[in-house]
Amino acid sequence: AIEDVRAVAETLTPPERGSEPGARLPPLPDALLVPLAEVVKIVKGGDGESALPRGLIKSLMEFMEPFCSATTLQRRMSMMK
Repeated sequence: AIEDVRAVAETLTPPERGSEPGARLPPLPDALLVPLAEVVKIVKGGDGESALPRGLIKSLMEFMEPFCSATTLQRRMSMMK
């Protein structure tokens, strides 16, 4: 499932961050949210309250970094069930 996220990330054009300090990236594209939801479903095993493994965010950030921060990714994935 992580490879599915990687495959989608490689096909997307990374968004441009605004030039002003503290500028935010746009929301994650829906094309990335679908495979991310599958990763969460597998990792949490149907228990929406389970914590995400420590190394998961680090592994995903190898190719998700152009799209969001690690904090944003963890927050979004924690909200998924």
